[in-house]
Amino acid sequence: MALSIIMTILGVAALAVGIIGCVIPAIPGPIIGFLSVIFISISGGWELFQWWLLVIVGALALLTTVIDNILPAWASKKSGAGKPGVWGSVVGMIAGSFFIPPFGTIIGAFAGALLGEMLFNRENK
Repeated sequence: MALSIIMTILGVAALAVGIIGCVIPAIPGPIIGFLSVIFISISGGWELFQWWLLVIVGALALLTTVIDNILPAWASKKSGAGKPGVWGSVVGMIAGSFFIPPFGTIIGAFAGALLGEMLFNRENK
């Protein structure tokens, strides 16, 4: 009984952190959200979800996290951004998410990439 209560509390807490992680790029939201499903499954004696559903959701959470972390840098490289632009994008995305959420991640990434390229890559037009 005590384990069930503890796992339910951990599951709800992990779900809250996972939702926050969907907005703040420094927190891996999908993985923590999946952990909340695992905690809730443990509290329910592994009877709430089928095992194949847990495997699919876990794989999708992992895939989402990998794509979320790799795709922006890859897209920046493909569009011709240099290292200052990529780093400016990452710093701008993190800073923007704190100062003007939820739109700050998009605005900050663009502004950071632009500023990084303008300051450190002057031969780029």
